[in-house]
Amino acid sequence: MVTKNYILRLRKVIAAALMIMMIAGISACSVGKNAESVAENGAGFDFMAIQKDDAIADLLPIEVRESGVIQVGSDTTYSPFDFISEDNKITGIDIDIAKAMSRVLGVEIVFNTSIFDQIIPSIGAKYNAGFSALFVTDERIKQVDFVSYMQTASVVTAQKGNPSAVDPKNLCGKKIAVQTNTTEFQDAEAIGEKCVASGRDNVTILANDSQAQVTNYVATGRADVMFTEKAVAGYAIKLSDDKLEMLGEYGDDNYLLGIALKKGDSLAVPLQKALNVLIQSGDMDKILDTWGITNGSVTESKVIKTSADFEAASGN
Repeated sequence: MVTKNYILRLRKVIAAALMIMMIAGISACSVGKNAESVAENGAGFDFMAIQKDDAIADLLPIEVRESGVIQVGSDTTYSPFDFISEDNKITGIDIDIAKAMSRVLGVEIVFNTSIFDQIIPSIGAKYNAGFSALFVTDERIKQVDFVSYMQTASVVTAQKGNPSAVDPKNLCGKKIAVQTNTTEFQDAEAIGEKCVASGRDNVTILANDSQAQVTNYVATGRADVMFTEKAVAGYAIKLSDDKLEMLGEYGDDNYLLGIALKKGDSLAVPLQKALNVLIQSGDMDKILDTWGITNGSVTESKVIKTSADFEAASGN
């Protein structure tokens, strides 16, 4: 268990950006039908106003209806999507979306802390789903199905003032901090390969399982920049008292975020329908707005099983 004194020392380094730092003693958090009516971040979204949809609830697999629980794996070092609050609760964007979904479905959605790269391998065995700001990719579609819920972009973040004079479109020779086994990690590798192929210096990748540590690499100057999802960067900047800054997107691609499920799992359809209830009612936008995110929701949640599905959903 990380001690309070240790956390305070880390805050001096990055002005509270690491308050989410690896509180490993917390393993799960229920966010189901008994969820509080006030959002964990204090923004005051009224979850209790969301009503159960019996027709959608009846589509849940029989084992979920009997147990009343959907178990999900999540990397709880990834603020603001999934992280540990100061009062030792799992909180974040994904958790608030799950709270709203649980109201529609009438079952509890229980978050379990996992190392990021163990989430997908554990789906179908340890967890019903992976709910952790997972980017939908062609490679991942070979392993799991997805239910889309957000769209986003990956960005470059540096220390305030950009002391390494980084150009986000020209990163050759730079030290890039990324979370292990993420899309951003693969992007950093691909950029390095292009640098070498063009006769320029390779990038140096500093990878860690914890997004908090990745942020720390940049905040302390160990890395020139970090690659991460846009909302993650924005939240880290806010908590650092503006000691970090976003330099821009390093590529031209936007990404879909999805809930991951085992291939062919019938749970996908009720999750998709529950998300679409929230999207159509405007509740999804309201939830995202409490976290400072605009235009983040997809216009329609879709089940993604194939690359063709992915291509169609990407035009959402």
